[in-house]
Amino acid sequence: MQIVLQKIFTLSQEFGMTALMETIRERHPHRIGEFDRFEHRNDQIVWAWLNLPDAFEQAEFLAVAEAALSGRFWKRSYVDVPDDLQIDGQRIEALQDELRQVYSAQLRGRHCHIEHHQRESGVDYFCAYLDNWPDQLMLFRENGQLSPLSGHCAFTNVFSLDRHHGTLEVAARGGRVIHEQLKDSFCRAVLVKPANPSFAETPAYRLDHLLTEGFQLPTASEDRVSSVRLTHIRFAPRCVKNVRYEEIGFAQGTDLNAAEQQLRERLAERAFEPKGLRVLSVGFNLMVRPLGRLRVSPLTFSVHAPNTCNLKEKADDLRVVGERCLRMWGICNA
Repeated sequence: MQIVLQKIFTLSQEFGMTALMETIRERHPHRIGEFDRFEHRNDQIVWAWLNLPDAFEQAEFLAVAEAALSGRFWKRSYVDVPDDLQIDGQRIEALQDELRQVYSAQLRGRHCHIEHHQRESGVDYFCAYLDNWPDQLMLFRENGQLSPLSGHCAFTNVFSLDRHHGTLEVAARGGRVIHEQLKDSFCRAVLVKPANPSFAETPAYRLDHLLTEGFQLPTASEDRVSSVRLTHIRFAPRCVKNVRYEEIGFAQGTDLNAAEQQLRERLAERAFEPKGLRVLSVGFNLMVRPLGRLRVSPLTFSVHAPNTCNLKEKADDLRVVGERCLRMWGICNA
């Protein structure tokens, strides 16, 4: 029973409820009304456990995968997606083989299991579980005795393919080399073509124009965004070698006009010209009330040039708003 309660707690988080609703809509659309009649989310989750155990288990599986990625940044690349792409078992097996090859040099990843799931937004997620280096855990048995348990825990990589916008995002631990290998492996196995260098080397995000005087961050009316502010901006001179970077952190409640004034004062103080700077990262905070929500929700995320962002870990309805804003602001370098 304790394991069930732990699963209920996992699903009660934002990403868990999103996964549960999507799974019920996908597998049991005729029962979504029964799920929606409860006033409290825990009642909804317990009802799903009792009446739709397959949806409950699948949603908990997806929620655990997303929880494992909390705090990680996704690296984005542009890829050439075939119009007739079909995700079948053969492509999944090919990707598993590719990932085993990638991690064989690290003496891990001999076993690989991939779960494919298409979200309601149409974005394909591939959760790859691979065996890690051997480890030993200390566990209490039912009789209270402490015993060692040896084995290989799993580590997780996740691929997100947006066919409409032609982007591939990868969340995995490791530096640039491992991310390049994972991207190339995905393209060969799933897209059945090598990564196109002209796409892959294109920066996914551009931020330098945010130094333009009088910059604006408009939003779409259907997104119901009540406010937008910056949480930080980090920039560096293009040609000055003894300055690594400078960063301004904006206090909560600082609106865009006040943020721009602080930015201009810093640039004047340091005798920097905007055209001689490159923006390395920017943090955003939006107050949003997506359709179906009664309360305003904060959406806070960061974008790092040239290809890193943490929007993917947000709830789907908030993530869609954030991505649309990035396109409106000219940050997505499509």
